[in-house]
Amino acid sequence: MHRCLQVSEIFHEILGFALANNGGKRDVAAFALACKSTLEPALDVLWRDLDDIRPLWSCLPLDLQLARAHLTLGTNIRTADDLLPSRGLYAIDRLRLDFYARRVRTLAYDPATFRLELFHAASSSHFVEPFVLPALVRLTWHLYTLEGGE
Repeated sequence: MHRCLQVSEIFHEILGFALANNGGKRDVAAFALACKSTLEPALDVLWRDLDDIRPLWSCLPLDLQLARAHLTLGTNIRTADDLLPSRGLYAIDRLRLDFYARRVRTLAYDPATFRLELFHAASSSHFVEPFVLPALVRLTWHLYTLEGGE
């Protein structure tokens, strides 16, 4: 890697330009895969601002993500109401989730697309500590009225 890219301020500027251009997150992901020294800063940029909580949920093992009924029936999950964790969460399951969760600075949550009870149900096991976003500085919570408007 070129020496100028080893200066973190310069590299973060480059990642910012890559994110703002047409390639967006795809280009930043390419930086993450390029070499070991670009992995961490590129992942920080990719995970910094999430407009949905589902990418965090997808960090959990697949058998935990799927509903019990859907595991046996093989049908597609269409809505948040279709999901129920298939088992409790163990400490080993949290490794990948925690690896990415520590990078999240802003998060938007929409209860119409994902139920937080899933994280609660998955983490109800006494084997793990509660789910935490240690670097979160802004949470946007979408609320809906009974009439369906925001």
